Amino acid sequence: CLAIYHSSPAAYKLIRDSGFLFLPHTSTLLQYSKFTEPTPGFNPDILSKLAEESNVAEIPEYKRNVSLIWDEMKIKSKLVYSKSTGELIGFTDLGSISEELKGFEKRCRTQQDDSCNGDLDLATHVLACMVRGIFTNMEFVFAYYPCLTFTSDQLYDVVWDATAVLMDLGFRVRAFICDGASPNRRFYRIHGNGEAVVYWTYNVNMDCESEKLYFFCDVPHLIKTARNNMENSGAHNRTRNLHYNGQDISWCHIQNLFHWDVGLDRNAAGLRMLPKLTTDHIYPTPSQRMKVNLAAQVLSKSVGCALAIEGRHYTVSTRKFVEMVDRFFDCLNVRHTRQGTAARKPDLEPYRDPTDVRFVWLEEEFLGFLRQWEDQAQATANMTKDQKNRLCLSKQTLEGFRITVASFTTLTKMLLQEEGVRYVLSDKFNQDPLEQHFSKQRRRCGANENPTVMEFGQNEINIHVAGEMIRAVRGNCRRGGGNVQIDFSNDTALPKRPRKR
Repeated sequence: CLAIYHSSPAAYKLIRDSGFLFLPHTSTLLQYSKFTEPTPGFNPDILSKLAEESNVAEIPEYKRNVSLIWDEMKIKSKLVYSKSTGELIGFTDLGSISEELKGFEKRCRTQQDDSCNGDLDLATHVLACMVRGIFTNMEFVFAYYPCLTFTSDQLYDVVWDATAVLMDLGFRVRAFICDGASPNRRFYRIHGNGEAVVYWTYNVNMDCESEKLYFFCDVPHLIKTARNNMENSGAHNRTRNLHYNGQDISWCHIQNLFHWDVGLDRNAAGLRMLPKLTTDHIYPTPSQRMKVNLAAQVLSKSVGCALAIEGRHYTVSTRKFVEMVDRFFDCLNVRHTRQGTAARKPDLEPYRDPTDVRFVWLEEEFLGFLRQWEDQAQATANMTKDQKNRLCLSKQTLEGFRITVASFTTLTKMLLQEEGVRYVLSDKFNQDPLEQHFSKQRRRCGANENPTVMEFGQNEINIHVAGEMIRAVRGNCRRGGGNVQIDFSNDTALPKRPRKR
């Protein structure tokens, strides 16, 4: 009932008023969907629900290993009056310390520049924090912060506060996962001591430096940025001139392959080697560039094989790049135990042994390929520094690949040696669940995909109550489809708004 009402209140009222089904009144549903007031930051009622759903006090020790994921979602800048609290909802709320620092900075600017004012800012984004189990199916958003855009120093307080809250509940946070945005990368570098690649830090919430936390850049975002780098080489914006082993890595090679595959001048016209490749892959729109599947299907082994069959000698480096990225994605996209057998790909098998050959391939061959490519670009003569940088992937993309590979190989080897661990699924180290959660948020708003701060908070409560019954219908990743499985044996009482006395 709650899921139907959450998806469409009008449809719920139509079914109830028709008499076809005897459904609870909407006022009854509201007692459950508003069991607590939506508040930015950490809500005690939400944290209690997290502890209850995860059953963290009774699960084995290895199942307490979790990752902390965060990302921003665009919202509508608007003030809304809350009848229950008497407050105006819609201003930024970055937590007490960050708000104090932000106010101090604004007061200093006001004294230096009379044109600046000390008014409160309206939020344009919401930063959401999700906890995801590494060995369980738990995916739970437990905090959110209305903001303009986060800086790395503001992110520092929020992330470590969230880590402390999870530890107090009994979880063991092992990884931080986010996309490659500039504040996120600067946040990672804050924890380093000048190293070229900062991929771990000690848990500052522990008394002694004995527990390491590992940083991950979201793998689907890395695949998209790698595709974008290639698309801008020889086509589109032409901001890069990718060059490896004396040959260009060009998007024109992919375009020519596509036209050759669909052309009528082949011996077997109509029988395609790349049936999944469409014009959406080759000439994507801005919204289509956000789709992970379009990027993954271009940088795939089938495209590499088709380039080999096409037989053009100047596409060897392009084929090498495509095949390397494809295998990297396979190694870090293991979703279930039978995926490798079903797809007939050994790289999609779960990780069961710390001596797995895929660790060696990632650390030596894949990172070695990136290192050799970058060294070749920097050694090119008669070019400016900017021209040399354009010959290789962007610095941000290279850094993301190196951070993720180093963190994944190190952490997975450690996890496989813990008692009770039989295998590790590499898909657990991405932020797809949070992307799907944002899709549920946008779905609740109908045609308007950008909720206000108040709507975002109310939707959070509804999603927590209805749970998996609410499905994501749109998103940048392909998780969450299929039928909804209803557990009729679950008789756990839902939290309910207390009666006013």
